[in-house]
Amino acid sequence: YGHILDPRTGYPVNNGTLSVSIIAPHCTFAGILSTTAFVMGFREGLEMISLCPGVEGCIITETARNQTRKFHAYTTS
Repeated sequence: YGHILDPRTGYPVNNGTLSVSIIAPHCTFAGILSTTAFVMGFREGLEMISLCPGVEGCIITETARNQTRKFHAYTTS
């Protein structure tokens, strides 16, 4: 079991999400967004992240890596 609980069920999140990385102006905001996106899952999580100005994110699931449009600017090749 993971340590992130889904507030709708009270049980650990079990939606295929393995990891969420957020680039944001403040670490507290990044922490809030990463946990929220983890609970929401990659589709809704990426949509939420995309609505936040100055924020980029990447959500890794069991089958794919999903990221916002400009997240690649913060990664190395």
